[in-house]
Amino acid sequence: MIHLSFYDWLGIGPMHFIGLQNYKELWGDKLWWDSMWHAGYITLIALLFQNPLAFALALACDREIRLKRFYRVVFFIPPVLSQLVVGLIWNWILNPECKTARASGF
Repeated sequence: MIHLSFYDWLGIGPMHFIGLQNYKELWGDKLWWDSMWHAGYITLIALLFQNPLAFALALACDREIRLKRFYRVVFFIPPVLSQLVVGLIWNWILNPECKTARASGF
């Protein structure tokens, strides 16, 4: 795929070799640099705050505390539930005979 970056091509028609011109344009593009800064900022925030907080919660749930199993379930449900919802939505989209899709108005 990297070889495509050396061509000027709209996806249809002939490809024209332009060498490093795309990279020269990218290097001078302020919007691209802003997006790189924002991506780095979000990564830094996640590394400094989100990951240590998650680790602290995991350590807290590993200790012998009251309602230990309840807290484990509460922290485990969101990732599982989001995957379940995505799977159901794709099922509704791709399966025209799905009864739950008609019942829910989709």
